[in-house]
Amino acid sequence: HFVICDVNDRAKVMSQLELIKPDVIFHLAAHMEPLLQPGNESQVLSRNMNGLIHILEACDQLQIFPHIIYDTIF
Repeated sequence: HFVICDVNDRAKVMSQLELIKPDVIFHLAAHMEPLLQPGNESQVLSRNMNGLIHILEACDQLQIFPHIIYDTIF
């Protein structure tokens, strides 16, 4: 079962994880703008990492411990 969720929306991440309580999370969301617009790398990195932080914080608050697979396509 796959669920698509904007990982930069903290409330949506929390509600989806609370509903599903997954055993595994495949976090494959990443922006590639640095390859297209040099000089914007820190903003893109921040956006990519915030998504992972939201997932980790939600898991901690819900006391669920899924295996998290994080991948970027750089």
